[in-house]
Amino acid sequence: MDTEADSALKENAWSVNLEHGDRWWYAHVAELVGCFTRGETMKEVLDALPRVVERECAFLVSKGLPQQGRIGFEIVKLTEGIPGLGEAGGAVALFQTDLKPVKESELGRSFDLMRWNREELMRIIEPLSEYALVATPIPGKWSIDQTLRHIANAEEWYVSRMGAPTQRQYEAYLRGLKASKRRFTSPERLRLVREGALLSLSAAIPEKDAASFKRVAYTQHPEELWTFRKVLRRFVEHEREHIGTISKVIEALDEFSPQPRAI
Repeated sequence: MDTEADSALKENAWSVNLEHGDRWWYAHVAELVGCFTRGETMKEVLDALPRVVERECAFLVSKGLPQQGRIGFEIVKLTEGIPGLGEAGGAVALFQTDLKPVKESELGRSFDLMRWNREELMRIIEPLSEYALVATPIPGKWSIDQTLRHIANAEEWYVSRMGAPTQRQYEAYLRGLKASKRRFTSPERLRLVREGALLSLSAAIPEKDAASFKRVAYTQHPEELWTFRKVLRRFVEHEREHIGTISKVIEALDEFSPQPRAI
């Protein structure tokens, strides 16, 4: 039986949702959208949480968002057997915390997190040469350009999870922009997809309560459950994860063979 002190500690702890697939583990901090760790064991992701949470709280404070001090971590949900977790096209868990209705104020906070992610991403890639964008210094891993296109593709897919009406609204926004049939650069496409996504998500909020839903189109996992809150969470988490992978590619470029010189 929990003592009064134990209950108090739990109330002041960070709530952690765990998910596990064939290989990867993820630990998500429910109170900090987009704050998560990834690893190959439960111990690895839990051990990494204090450092990641400290960094996230410092970041939010720098944005003028004071954070409530919490002590320790409380695992509130473990979901196992997620097909393809951590791989492109894989499923992700629906947590109990994803079932809360999204308020207008929370939508604004999610949009802020998306914007801050994008600002960080652009700060990282803007100084890079064309060669650095297409180089593959890590065998078997995407180039930065491929990763940027993947982020844009994923955001279009997250919009499609909201249902056909929301997807049609998004596509209508982009239709005129694609009339020139010019191939957009990766940064251009990121910007256009995000603009359309934000408009579509803003329009969708009055229609989406806490109910879960499925969208069988464009997925290998038609039984995967979604909510509006989960869609917003994935926008933030997915880009943040790939900011990390892009940073690793940039680090590897320092040790990669230099660009061939013109003769």
